[in-house]
Amino acid sequence: MNRRELLDSVFDAVERHDLDFIEEWFAAHAHPEIEFTSVLTSGVEGRVYRGRRGMVDWAKDVVEAVKISYGAREFHQVGADIVVILVRPMLEGRGSGLEAQFEVGFVIEFEGDLARRGASYDSHAEAMTVAEALGRGEELRL
Repeated sequence: MNRRELLDSVFDAVERHDLDFIEEWFAAHAHPEIEFTSVLTSGVEGRVYRGRRGMVDWAKDVVEAVKISYGAREFHQVGADIVVILVRPMLEGRGSGLEAQFEVGFVIEFEGDLARRGASYDSHAEAMTVAEALGRGEELRL
């Protein structure tokens, strides 16, 4: 399975709120010390999700807060180890029922076959800029 198919499968699992699949996915495809900063949940709490368990916690935070549909996903490979996923998700608040749609860009760095670190951004342009800088070897904190 290529990286696009792998990442598609975890996005699909978040959409259908399949936490069992998500836990299995991160156990199989994430580095034990993975780190992720989410524009949706980290921005509110200032939290960086760490480790495979932290990634499952991220997914739980998302699915407990909103129903999400990522819509069309645009994938970009930047260098050998960086993948950018650009989406315009539709969110519906679980408690409020309020709907929102916005732009999100995910930057995921791989170490070998494992997702090692990542971040999401509230603009496609920012995600691409970060990914291109990382692809040039610039040291950035995701």
